Amino acid sequence: MQTIELLYFVDTLALGGIQSLLKEYIDHFPKGQINVTILTLDEDPPSPLEIELQKKITIQRLVGVKLKTPLDFLKFETKLKQYFKQHSNFDIVHAHASSKSFQLLRQAKIAGIPVRIIHSHSTEFTSQNFAKRAVGNLLKQPVKQAANTYFACSQLAGSWLFGDKSSFEVIPNAISLKAFQFSPATRKHERAKHQLTGKKVFAHFGRFTASKNHRQLLTLFAAFCQKEANAYLLLVGNGELMAQVREQVQQLELQSKVSFLGYRTDVAELLQACDVVLLPSFYEGLPIILLEAQAAGVPCVVSDRVTTEVSLAPNYEAISLDAPTVAWTQAMRRALTQPLIQRKSGLNYVRAAGYDINEAAPQMLQLYRQLITENNS
Repeated sequence: MQTIELLYFVDTLALGGIQSLLKEYIDHFPKGQINVTILTLDEDPPSPLEIELQKKITIQRLVGVKLKTPLDFLKFETKLKQYFKQHSNFDIVHAHASSKSFQLLRQAKIAGIPVRIIHSHSTEFTSQNFAKRAVGNLLKQPVKQAANTYFACSQLAGSWLFGDKSSFEVIPNAISLKAFQFSPATRKHERAKHQLTGKKVFAHFGRFTASKNHRQLLTLFAAFCQKEANAYLLLVGNGELMAQVREQVQQLELQSKVSFLGYRTDVAELLQACDVVLLPSFYEGLPIILLEAQAAGVPCVVSDRVTTEVSLAPNYEAISLDAPTVAWTQAMRRALTQPLIQRKSGLNYVRAAGYDINEAAPQMLQLYRQLITENNS
């Protein structure tokens, strides 16, 4: 059986949902059937995830590309042309970067790479800059023409990038379910380890970016703390807005009630310690952290901007970002009333919805083989 040569493209290998997803698939592809290379634009020192992945796959960087000005995009095109002249042996290029992948996929097409996948992971552009968003919208059609296969993490994400009438495949943001199985012993250990015993622990997992809406998150938490003295908030992740969020914590005098945990590789363990996961995002594709939280049985209180496709368990509640603060604090209190014994059933809801990586990875490999056959015939 032919070994598949696969190139993933992702902007960065810093911690994020897409990066976690790639790791899950790489770790669970059947051995010896696929060679994975990741191409990234990272210039920072390797992240812990990149260091870990380097032991298993090839990671290559296109250095000196910022993609902030028209000149940057010209430089990007030149570097991509050079790259594919030297690396034209791929069966598949699988791009995880919305419409900015246009140039990558066009050069892959010129190089004769038979399967070119564009994979939508969002329902909005990350930039708030009007000009950048306008360019992104203009590139939606060209990226569809450069690709010949369309993937999305959800129906909502697919409709956003490809249009409601486009044909695209929804690929599950699958996870290693066993790692998230609720364990009373692990919960007790983690709460003691992080000095959380006796506290009502809320958590937010995600990069410090505008889309995650940390400002409203802290406002809601501060309101909750006015009536719940033993509430505590864990903020997990890194990002460019961390300093601003730290400043807001000080302004709200929450220093003794909020911990910044940075990049973590022990998300499964931290979830055991949590009572509620909060995610008041402005937009999301299909957030992996909500799959992980529900697998661990942790109640989730999220914004109604998050696709309903990720609502799997009964202890999941969506609230409008325009709702009054009291609507959110009441939902947070309701979440805290969920009996711990119910957390053991969380895994079943996520597995039944098709998010088990042990099933999804072999299915993805089979789909890759099918696409290679179809596009080489």
